[in-house]
Amino acid sequence: MPQPIRIISRAAWYAAACLALGTFFVLDASAQRLPDTVRPDHYSLTLTPDLKAATFTGSEKIDVQLQKPVDSITLNAIEIKFQSVRTKLKGKTLEAVVTEDTDKQQATFNFHQQLPAGKLTLEIE
Repeated sequence: MPQPIRIISRAAWYAAACLALGTFFVLDASAQRLPDTVRPDHYSLTLTPDLKAATFTGSEKIDVQLQKPVDSITLNAIEIKFQSVRTKLKGKTLEAVVTEDTDKQQATFNFHQQLPAGKLTLEIE
């Protein structure tokens, strides 16, 4: 069984771009830019490649800064299958419902409650 690969430093930037052209949050489909409300600060990736299938599985933690309260986060997501998306708020783990829009190549994580402005970590499998 292949061992997970821990990616750090400069390689993390490259892997982040390859893993999810979609980890850049967008205001709308036409802008394709990070909105003022959600800013990623740090990415931590663990990838397990399947060389025969030319795919990989992995987990990602994204530290984000919410500029104002939100109940959902939308990001670009091309050919990414989400198993789970969660965050912690006041010691409680919140699971997001993931809605994918294949036409826009985006995914929305709906936490079904207001997330306050400030730091937050998204945990994505």
